[in-house]
Amino acid sequence: MLCDPFGRRLVAGQSPKQGQRRVNFLVEVCDPSEDGQFAYTVNGVTVSDFYTPNFLDPVSAPGVRYSFSGAITSPRSILKGGYLSWGVPETNEWFQMVWFGTPKPTFRSLGVLTGKVTGSLRSTIDRLTPTPLETKPLGAKAASVVAAQKAYSMVGDASSGRADALREQIKSIKAAK
Repeated sequence: MLCDPFGRRLVAGQSPKQGQRRVNFLVEVCDPSEDGQFAYTVNGVTVSDFYTPNFLDPVSAPGVRYSFSGAITSPRSILKGGYLSWGVPETNEWFQMVWFGTPKPTFRSLGVLTGKVTGSLRSTIDRLTPTPLETKPLGAKAASVVAAQKAYSMVGDASSGRADALREQIKSIKAAK
């Protein structure tokens, strides 16, 4: 969201699919490494790994970090449970490299998107891409659910405390007038 709040940023590059030339990759920074096994925590909240600007580089280079965690080790590659989307400019046909429940990544066509785009391009692609994360509901006792609830509670307590302190400060300013 921070790198593309409108869900429509494209970056040109060589297609990972044999037989295609230059394509336009949709910037979806968490999708190639979105599986939970590549996540990490920030202040007790589990967050997805994400790719760096070097992820769409034309060639691999030593010492370059392609994802925040380092799990992605080469440009335009995906990890188990992830995917990458791109469109062919000449035809407006969209493709994906996906790695959902197969021994290695596979390619699939999403077809021509003319007339199918509702909302942003990213929301359309997401709608056409049911991922294992979306299809496997988490139980109430799942570690990530428990951690999220705990973090939410702590943030709520801290926010309420801060609001109370600000109200007191406002009262004292008003009283000093």
